[in-house]
Amino acid sequence: MARLVITEENKPTPEEFRRMLAETMARSNPLDELLELALELREYEQKYGLSSPEFYARYQRGEMGDSAEVMDWAMAYDSFRYDNAPHFPDLPGFPDHKHTPQGVEPAEPPDLSDVLREVDEHLYREVN
Repeated sequence: MARLVITEENKPTPEEFRRMLAETMARSNPLDELLELALELREYEQKYGLSSPEFYARYQRGEMGDSAEVMDWAMAYDSFRYDNAPHFPDLPGFPDHKHTPQGVEPAEPPDLSDVLREVDEHLYREVN
């Protein structure tokens, strides 16, 4: 995955940041990003002996602590997820839904083209 590392010592101007971000995104590939995310989630699941959905439910209840690793796992899982766990029975299309930063939304089970399109939109939306 292409990475952009910024510290206090190399902090760019807003214009430089936009240029650097565009260059970094140009070197990225949505499918590679999705595969890396899946691998990252699998590594956490194996390390902790929990599925990512179970981890996230515990995390939301405050049962997982707030270590940097727990926060990284939560951010990775929260970045892109569809779900069919039966915990939102009032949603249209129950039990299928999607968790987004804005909340829970009804969603049809995605096929691969849906997933790739959404990853592309999420990772490569225009930066203002």
